Amino acid sequence: MQSTFVQESSVNHSTEYSTENEEFDLEKYFTYVRENSDFDSWTYLLHYLEQNTVPIATIREIFDHFLSKFPYCFGYWKKYADFEAIHSNPKRVEAIFERGVTAISPCVDLWLFYIDFVRERVANGEEDGGAGESHEEKDSQGQDRVVKLFERAIEAAGRDFQADRIWTQFIEYLRQQGLEEGFEGGRKSRKMFEIYQQLISIPMSQHSQHLEAFKTFIGQNDPGAMLSQEQYEAVKAEAKKRVTDSAEASGTKTINGRVTEGDNSEVARIRLVIIERQQEVYRKTETEVLKRIHFENNIKRSYFHVTPLDKAQLKNWKSYIDFEIENGTHASIVVLFERCCIACALYEDIWLKYAKYMQLHDVEATRAIYKRACTIHLPLKADLHLAWAFFEENQGQNEAAWAILNQLEQAVPNLPLISMRRISFYRRQGKPDDVRLAISSPPSTPDISTRSAVTLRKPNKCCWMQSRMIRSATFSICKPWISTIKNTRGMSRTSRSSSSLIG
Repeated sequence: MQSTFVQESSVNHSTEYSTENEEFDLEKYFTYVRENSDFDSWTYLLHYLEQNTVPIATIREIFDHFLSKFPYCFGYWKKYADFEAIHSNPKRVEAIFERGVTAISPCVDLWLFYIDFVRERVANGEEDGGAGESHEEKDSQGQDRVVKLFERAIEAAGRDFQADRIWTQFIEYLRQQGLEEGFEGGRKSRKMFEIYQQLISIPMSQHSQHLEAFKTFIGQNDPGAMLSQEQYEAVKAEAKKRVTDSAEASGTKTINGRVTEGDNSEVARIRLVIIERQQEVYRKTETEVLKRIHFENNIKRSYFHVTPLDKAQLKNWKSYIDFEIENGTHASIVVLFERCCIACALYEDIWLKYAKYMQLHDVEATRAIYKRACTIHLPLKADLHLAWAFFEENQGQNEAAWAILNQLEQAVPNLPLISMRRISFYRRQGKPDDVRLAISSPPSTPDISTRSAVTLRKPNKCCWMQSRMIRSATFSICKPWISTIKNTRGMSRTSRSSSSLIG
C-alpha cells in the first residue's frame, strides 16, 4: 500500500462561506452531498471541516456518512481520528481506527497510524489499568497490548509485498523494550527470532535487507535465548557433526568429537548453522520475489480513487491475479485480491472474479465479498447482484436470494434482467403459476438515460431460456428496452464518468 492519501478533489477549495450564514450553508451543502454522492463534493465538504471551526457532532455525522460510502479512503480515517484526538476523545479515536482497519484491513499505513496512537498512550502512561495495579504492571500490560496489535497488523496486512514497515517496526519495538522476559509466548529474543523466520519466508520488496538484519540479530544474541530447548539441541548437534566431518576430511585430530586444533567457539558454529538454514529459506523467497517484481513495478496506483484506472494498470492487476492463482498459495491469492479490490473497487469484473475464486474455498467468505461489493462499492451493478442472488439460491438461501433481487429492483427499477431472473427462480422452484404471473406483468418502459441502461448491452443475450414458455415471454419483457434503445441510436455515446463507474 503506497503511503499516499486519496487524491484531493479538483473542486476549488478557495470558496468562502459567509460568516453570517455559516451553519445554514454547511447544513444545506451536506444535504446536497448526501443526496448526490458526488466524490468531489464530499472531499470539498471534508476540506471545509479542516479549515473551519465546526461542532464535533457535525464532524462525526459527515465523516460517518462519507466513510460508509468510501471506506477505502484510508487517509480520511486518519483525519477523522485526528479530529477526535483534538477534542480529547481517546476511546473514540481507538474506535475509529478499529473501524478503519476492519474496513480496509490490508492497509499498512492505517495499521501503523493505529499502532503509533496506542504506543504513544502506553509510553505516556495514559492507558487505563486495573485498580490497585503497580506502575510496572501497567507498563507490562501496555507492552502486551502493543505486541498484540502488531500481531493483528501482521495477520491482516503482513503478506502485502510492501508491508516491510510493519515487520521492521515490530522488531524494533521489541528491541527497544530492554526486557528479556514479560512477553506472552516466551522471551523477547525468541519472539524476535520467530518474527524474522516468518519475515524471511514472505516475498517482499526489501527481502535482502531483512536477511542482513537477521544475520546482525543472530550475531548479537545468545542462540540459547532465541531457540527452544529442542531447537537448540538439534542445531548444536548439526554444528558438532559439521565440525567432525570437516576435521575427518582434513585429517585434523578430534577427541570425543571436538576439534583439537583451530577450533572455533561452539556458539559461533551454532550461529553459522542458524544463518545457513535461513539462507536456504531466503533463496526460495528470492525466487518468488523475482517472479512478481515485474507486476509490482507496474502498479502505479495501489490506493482507492474514483478516477478510472488506465487500461495498462487494469491489465496488470488482472494478469497479476491470474499469475498468483496459478502459482501462489491460497493466503497469497487472497492478499492480492484484497489489494486489487482497493485500487479496482469500482470494477465489477474484479469482484466477480474474487467471489468466483473464493466460492471454491469458503462459502461465508464468498458471501462477505458479495455483500461488500453490492452494498458499499457497487450498489447499482446488476450483474454483481444477480451473481450474488444465484450464489445464495445455490446455497439453499432462497429468501436471501429474493431479498437481493428486491434490493436491486429498488436501486434500478424496470430492469428486464430482474424480471427474467425472477421467472427463472420460480421455474427452478417448481412454481408455474408464479411464472405466468411474472410473465403477464413485464416491467414498464425504462428511461434509457439512466445508469441502469448500461445493463442491457446485448438484448439478444437475454432471449435464451430453457423453457419454451420462458423464451416466448422474454420478448414481451425485453420489448420496451429494445424499442427504447432503437430510438436512441442516433444519440451520441457519452463518456464514462466516475459516477457511472460507481453505479
